Amino acid sequence: MKFRFMAVVSVFILLFGNIHSFSYSAKAICLYDVDAKQMIYGYNEEIRMLPASITKIVTAITALRLGNPEDVVTVNAAAANTEGSSIYLKAGEKIKLLDLIYGMMLHSGNDAANAIAHHFGYEEFVEEMNETVRLSEATDSHFENPSGLDGENHRVTALDMAKLTAYAMKNPLFCEIVATKQKNIVSEDGYTRYLKNHNKLLWMYERTRGVKTGYTKKAGRTLVSFASDGERNLICVTLNDSDDWNDHISLYQSYLKKES
Repeated sequence: MKFRFMAVVSVFILLFGNIHSFSYSAKAICLYDVDAKQMIYGYNEEIRMLPASITKIVTAITALRLGNPEDVVTVNAAAANTEGSSIYLKAGEKIKLLDLIYGMMLHSGNDAANAIAHHFGYEEFVEEMNETVRLSEATDSHFENPSGLDGENHRVTALDMAKLTAYAMKNPLFCEIVATKQKNIVSEDGYTRYLKNHNKLLWMYERTRGVKTGYTKKAGRTLVSFASDGERNLICVTLNDSDDWNDHISLYQSYLKKES
């Protein structure tokens, strides 16, 4: 009986290939070829789920699309008092838009994300984030806020996040920001902040070039990364994944050429 069961399992794996439950922890996965503009591996990639702070990918590219990185932003009280992860902005502080983007993308500052949104007009900026969804040719995602806090209609699919990230990576400044491991930013008021990128893949896997981590209790761990072997450029998205670092590395090792 045991032999027959194992035989059936073996045949099933041979017929259907890489079985998600045998390999990965994520509730949804999309591995996306940037140049071919197509998914090469997926699991629940079109299921709408909570994104947490990978939302900030969309916030960052929307800000770069709308504004001048050298613009000086005055932080309002609403942004300074934002809940969650923070770079500890002060109400009335003046800081460059570019430095806010660094603070948001490296240190995942919710206050930085909200300061950016308020700079452009909060509701108008969120509308522009959803315009970015359209421009990226994503089809089934919607954002309610710039930071990634859970929202009833704040949902993405793994496939859409891959498309949104591919769209963002067309911007050289965005690519430079998300590949930065650590940076000091200084506000116009003289406050200096040291930022260290939360994306451990930048240290764990040398082919990584970004891009963003996320976590809330409801969303679980979310992660978007970009890696290249010099010939093929891939984006990996995992949603609600308790072992995301290893899952991303495993997927890249399976689909990029072997390291010499």
